[in-house]
Amino acid sequence: MDLVGQERCEHIFQSVLLASLVAAFCAGWVFESISLSYMVLGAGVAVGGLLCTPNWGMFNRHPLTFASAEALEADMAAAVPQVKGRAGGKSSTSR
Repeated sequence: MDLVGQERCEHIFQSVLLASLVAAFCAGWVFESISLSYMVLGAGVAVGGLLCTPNWGMFNRHPLTFASAEALEADMAAAVPQVKGRAGGKSSTSR
């Protein structure tokens, strides 16, 4: 799942949870049953889990590309400065 897909999945899950919360509240209010509210909310969580847990194709439309090993080695070689003239690490100045 790519980063855009993760954001899309989060929005879908939050929307499903919000809709199931409103439906659970309304069902509990109309039928005066807290257990019905919990069942409707649990069904919403289950639907959200089924929509967002698998790695569906709609969540993988912008795949990440990684750098090759050769490109990383070239970048590392360019970033590390070449030290010349100092063999032992001792200073030539005396104190």
